[in-house]
Amino acid sequence: RPVSTIFLQTITHMEAKTEPTSTPQNVPADEAKILRQMEFYFSDSNYPKDKFLRGQAAQNEEGWISIAVITTFPRMITIGATVENVAQILRAKSTEVIVSEDGTQVKRAKPLPEVDTTNARAVYTKGWNTAGITIENVEEKIKNHGDHGKIACVRLRKKKYAYKPSVFIEFESEESAKKFASLGEITTSDGETITIKSKTQYFEDKKAKQKKRKSESGDDSSDKKSKTESGKIERKEDRDLPKQCVIAFKDCGAETTREDFKAFLGDVAKVAFVDYSKGATEGKIRMQTAEDAEKALAKLKSEPERQWGGAVATFEMLTGDAEDEYLKMVKADVQAKAKSGRGGKRGGRGGGRGGGRGGNRGKRQRF
Repeated sequence: RPVSTIFLQTITHMEAKTEPTSTPQNVPADEAKILRQMEFYFSDSNYPKDKFLRGQAAQNEEGWISIAVITTFPRMITIGATVENVAQILRAKSTEVIVSEDGTQVKRAKPLPEVDTTNARAVYTKGWNTAGITIENVEEKIKNHGDHGKIACVRLRKKKYAYKPSVFIEFESEESAKKFASLGEITTSDGETITIKSKTQYFEDKKAKQKKRKSESGDDSSDKKSKTESGKIERKEDRDLPKQCVIAFKDCGAETTREDFKAFLGDVAKVAFVDYSKGATEGKIRMQTAEDAEKALAKLKSEPERQWGGAVATFEMLTGDAEDEYLKMVKADVQAKAKSGRGGKRGGRGGGRGGGRGGNRGKRQRF
């Protein structure tokens, strides 16, 4: 019988080679993990979205995929998978994945679902300690919280190279997901307070939050133009930038980069722009909203000894005349770039449409 929880492959199949690689010596085969990983690859949670495996299946009239290709995946190598033991394990224990008669190929046992229910079967959880987080310990920590049924998949989330404190958990049924989401909040054995909501609710809340942030920052429309109360057309670049959103810093090391600040602040607030050139010792961080700026400054000051390019930097909110002058300069720069862009697109007045009135209308000029 297949195990109740399916393992998540976090490394993309683009890393796999088309030719099989041998399993490293002295790597014992972990039969349980091989079974779980193979069933994950062909599960409803993964296979419908897995372009690589679907592409491999499309090359065969009956949808078979070479086991030799799958055993080149980094995850499969680390758990000691070979063509022989994969075929043997699946034949003995899986009802989800079929092995060909010659033991070299595999495919799904069931047809693809007509409707994608992964979002409806999933919940969003937040509050995990990211130090040493694994799929197994997430499963272990939630198994005794509520009668939520079987887990289909745990998806750890990454931002660049670091795990985020939030995790998506997919269950085998919508009913199980609803039961677990109804808990609202749990406390793990390690003291973590985990908030829970349905994945659908998470996306709805995220969309509403983004809309609110755009509204607060004066960018509540996808159009580059909007009408003022008087009916005058106002371009996006002519709007005033929000105040109390700029953090000034100084004394950073010469090796600091803009990406360092974005990565450090990305999990607590939205960065609009980092005004800094590598090699300089000071700069500005402009946040989307005043609330974002408060959260960002609090995090920056929470680690006063943190090294920024080999030096300890200081941070403070830009206020008063200094803030006004800086925002005025930024706005002027944005307007100049926008004006330059508009002129370049159409070649200025009379350009781009055959030289304007009196120009050669029969030939359009390409830019």
